[in-house]
Amino acid sequence: MSDLTREGAIDEIKRWTPILLNSGQCTEKTSKAQDMAISALMDGWIPITKDMELPDHEVICCNNEEDVTLGYLYFDEEENQVACDHEPYVILGVVAYMEKPKPYKKEVNE
Repeated sequence: MSDLTREGAIDEIKRWTPILLNSGQCTEKTSKAQDMAISALMDGWIPITKDMELPDHEVICCNNEEDVTLGYLYFDEEENQVACDHEPYVILGVVAYMEKPKPYKKEVNE
Protein backbone atom coordinates (compact mmCIF):
# COMPACT_ATOMS: atom_id res chain seq x y z
CA MET A 1 0.00 0.00 0.00
CA SER A 2 1.43 3.39 -0.96
CA ASP A 3 1.85 6.24 1.50
CA LEU A 4 -1.05 8.68 1.53
CA THR A 5 -0.07 12.34 1.48
CA ARG A 6 -2.12 15.12 3.03
CA GLU A 7 -3.21 16.24 -0.44
CA GLY A 8 -4.10 12.67 -1.36
CA ALA A 9 -6.22 12.30 1.78
CA ILE A 10 -8.08 15.53 0.96
CA ASP A 11 -8.70 14.33 -2.61
CA GLU A 12 -10.00 10.95 -1.37
CA ILE A 13 -12.40 12.55 1.11
CA LYS A 14 -13.66 15.01 -1.52
CA ARG A 15 -14.14 12.21 -4.04
CA TRP A 16 -15.94 9.75 -1.76
CA THR A 17 -18.13 12.01 0.40
CA PRO A 18 -20.67 12.92 -2.33
CA ILE A 19 -20.79 9.33 -3.56
CA LEU A 20 -21.50 7.97 -0.07
CA LEU A 21 -23.98 10.75 0.72
CA ASN A 22 -25.94 10.16 -2.50
CA SER A 23 -26.01 6.39 -1.93
CA GLY A 24 -27.39 6.79 1.60
CA GLN A 25 -24.26 5.27 3.14
CA CYS A 26 -23.30 8.57 4.72
CA THR A 27 -25.40 10.97 6.81
CA GLU A 28 -25.43 14.74 6.49
CA LYS A 29 -23.68 14.90 9.88
CA THR A 30 -20.93 12.60 8.61
CA SER A 31 -20.61 14.74 5.50
CA LYS A 32 -20.12 17.85 7.65
CA ALA A 33 -17.55 16.00 9.76
CA GLN A 34 -15.69 15.09 6.59
CA ASP A 35 -15.77 18.75 5.50
CA MET A 36 -14.25 19.67 8.87
CA ALA A 37 -11.57 17.01 8.39
CA ILE A 38 -10.69 18.46 4.98
CA SER A 39 -10.38 21.93 6.49
CA ALA A 40 -8.15 20.63 9.28
CA LEU A 41 -5.96 18.77 6.81
CA MET A 42 -5.62 21.85 4.62
CA ASP A 43 -4.41 24.35 7.22
CA GLY A 44 -5.29 23.06 10.67
CA TRP A 45 -8.22 25.44 11.20
CA ILE A 46 -11.64 23.90 11.83
CA PRO A 47 -14.45 26.30 10.94
CA ILE A 48 -17.21 26.86 13.48
CA THR A 49 -20.53 25.69 12.06
CA LYS A 50 -24.06 25.98 13.35
CA ASP A 51 -25.04 23.16 15.72
CA MET A 52 -21.52 21.73 15.92
CA GLU A 53 -20.38 20.26 19.20
CA LEU A 54 -17.68 22.52 20.61
CA PRO A 55 -14.54 20.92 22.07
CA ASP A 56 -14.40 20.76 25.87
CA HIS A 57 -10.64 21.26 26.07
CA GLU A 58 -8.28 24.16 25.47
CA VAL A 59 -7.82 25.04 21.77
CA ILE A 60 -6.40 27.83 19.62
CA CYS A 61 -9.24 30.18 18.64
CA CYS A 62 -9.56 32.75 15.84
CA ASN A 63 -12.35 35.32 15.57
CA ASN A 64 -13.70 37.29 12.62
CA GLU A 65 -11.20 40.10 13.36
CA GLU A 66 -8.34 37.57 12.99
CA ASP A 67 -7.49 37.75 16.71
CA VAL A 68 -5.91 34.47 17.80
CA THR A 69 -5.72 33.19 21.36
CA LEU A 70 -5.60 30.05 23.43
CA GLY A 71 -8.71 29.23 25.43
CA TYR A 72 -11.97 27.35 25.85
CA LEU A 73 -14.83 27.65 23.37
CA TYR A 74 -18.42 28.17 24.47
CA PHE A 75 -21.65 29.56 23.05
CA ASP A 76 -22.36 33.00 24.54
CA GLU A 77 -26.17 33.09 24.84
CA GLU A 78 -26.24 36.84 25.52
CA GLU A 79 -24.18 37.69 22.41
CA ASN A 80 -25.64 34.77 20.38
CA GLN A 81 -22.21 33.74 19.10
CA VAL A 82 -19.28 31.48 19.85
CA ALA A 83 -16.69 32.94 22.21
CA CYS A 84 -13.30 31.90 23.51
CA ASP A 85 -12.56 32.25 27.22
CA HIS A 86 -8.92 33.05 27.93
CA GLU A 87 -8.96 34.50 31.43
CA PRO A 88 -9.09 37.35 32.07
CA TYR A 89 -10.16 37.97 28.45
CA VAL A 90 -12.96 36.72 26.23
CA ILE A 91 -12.93 37.05 22.45
CA LEU A 92 -16.26 37.05 20.64
CA GLY A 93 -17.13 36.08 17.09
CA VAL A 94 -14.98 32.95 16.97
CA VAL A 95 -15.09 31.56 13.43
CA ALA A 96 -12.51 28.76 13.65
CA TYR A 97 -10.31 26.80 16.01
CA MET A 98 -7.44 24.34 15.88
CA GLU A 99 -6.07 21.79 18.26
CA LYS A 100 -3.02 22.76 20.28
CA PRO A 101 0.19 21.22 19.00
CA LYS A 102 2.02 18.71 21.15
CA PRO A 103 4.57 20.35 23.47
CA TYR A 104 8.13 20.62 22.21
CA LYS A 105 10.44 17.94 23.52
CA LYS A 106 14.16 18.28 23.03
CA GLU A 107 15.67 15.24 21.38
CA VAL A 108 18.23 13.53 23.55
CA ASN A 109 21.24 12.19 21.68
CA GLU A 110 22.54 8.94 23.07
